[in-house]
Amino acid sequence: MTKFQLIFSFVVLFGGFLLQTFVIWPIEMQFRHDGLGAIVSFIFLPHGLKVLVFMMFGVVILPVVFLAQLINGYFLFHTLDFIGVVSALAGAI
Repeated sequence: MTKFQLIFSFVVLFGGFLLQTFVIWPIEMQFRHDGLGAIVSFIFLPHGLKVLVFMMFGVVILPVVFLAQLINGYFLFHTLDFIGVVSALAGAI
């Protein structure tokens, strides 16, 4: 695994999380009125990107996926606690 592949995977995954948070969710909330937008999304881009990087680089990319999810959770909730770490670990696995 080269450094470029690791950095590329992190940028793609973190970019997907940012795109989901700041573009897709606000647009989706304009058309949804069910109040479940905080827990359910019709389009969740990071799942597809995680599958893509796993298919491209294999299991070695697991720490990068974990790190991208952990940092995204920190940016969203402004805290880094046990639940955030476990959530990032579960999302990466």
